Amino acid sequence: MKIALYSQYFVSKFEYMENGFSREFQRLGHDVIIVTGVKRYPKLYSEALEIKLGQNKISPGEYDENGIKIVRLEMRETGLQGNIGIPKRFISNLKKYSIDIIFFQSLELYQAAVLAVITKYYLRCKLYMVVNEHYVHKNTSGNPKINSRFKYFKKFLKKLIKRAILKLSDRVIGMNEYSSMVAKKICPSVESKLVEVTLAVDHYNIYFKPDFRIIIRKKYGISDDNIVIIHTGKLLPFKKTDVLVQAVGIINDPKIRIMLVGHGPENYLNKIKKIAISYGIDNKILFIPFVDSKKVHHYYSAADIAVWPDSLTISTIEASAVGIPVIVPNYHGYEHRTKYNNGLRIRPGDVKDLVEKLKYLIANDSRRKLMGEKGRDLVERELNWEKIVSKILA
Repeated sequence: MKIALYSQYFVSKFEYMENGFSREFQRLGHDVIIVTGVKRYPKLYSEALEIKLGQNKISPGEYDENGIKIVRLEMRETGLQGNIGIPKRFISNLKKYSIDIIFFQSLELYQAAVLAVITKYYLRCKLYMVVNEHYVHKNTSGNPKINSRFKYFKKFLKKLIKRAILKLSDRVIGMNEYSSMVAKKICPSVESKLVEVTLAVDHYNIYFKPDFRIIIRKKYGISDDNIVIIHTGKLLPFKKTDVLVQAVGIINDPKIRIMLVGHGPENYLNKIKKIAISYGIDNKILFIPFVDSKKVHHYYSAADIAVWPDSLTISTIEASAVGIPVIVPNYHGYEHRTKYNNGLRIRPGDVKDLVEKLKYLIANDSRRKLMGEKGRDLVERELNWEKIVSKILA
């Protein structure tokens, strides 16, 4: 089959969902293209990523990035928040590929969603709509409530548009329990064609590398008895990286080292550094710039605990694949990330809760090892792209 995936923006060096889907589709023998805009990433690009990836805007055309065909199109800017645009000459550019299935994601981007329906009819291909919602109610008891971000769901016209798109889709893919709930709330009849999956990783290429544990720890002057806490991804305020630094400062254990892998806005990095200085742990933090997704597991291999105080990035699954315990926020719909007792869950952004969980793992070497092994087991059995794609295409 010929499969296309549409995304507003795309960076091949990031482990996005489109990367995982594409590689697995190719592994199964399908022809794959990713259709996207000419901008790599719209938010905080110059502050967080330009130093490593180069200019944000790329010329339109066809590219081969890591063995995947990328079709980049000029976007007609809409002026909406998030730099949402509509690709120019979208249908005419795609006609030549004779696509069988096209994947679109996010019902929140109405331009993309309506474009998906137009594509289905003009290209006469199957439409797979991916619902991948991130904003969840923080109370893990009872049913999750849709928060203020979703108030406009109640607006009649917009809800009708979403319902129509879901009805017209040949398959609806909920990327977590919460996303599936949102889809069914909008369009109850969608259940018959709904497939609930999750983000995953390439377990064949992401695993523990003992050699790199030695190499990286030696490179950064980390001794064998140091306990390394790693946090990866773009360093942005909403992820509460500063909470991790504060928690380590409160614990004040001389064995601990923090490894922050990724870029962020200068003002936020300065905030983190000031917190570290105030606790006297500035010499225990390693700021490591952006690392290609193909190499990030080398850094996980050098670590002992992985922490995300208020973010459920795909990085948490990467850490589990390498075999280290994770500490993640206890958002409803993401319980599967620690279902094998491979990690601990905290109240999102809660310093006291994080301190308690960190102290427990720091003091229990055997527990850390067991949780890490269970994390790898979880990825091999469930959270890998091979399993996920087989469910989607079944």
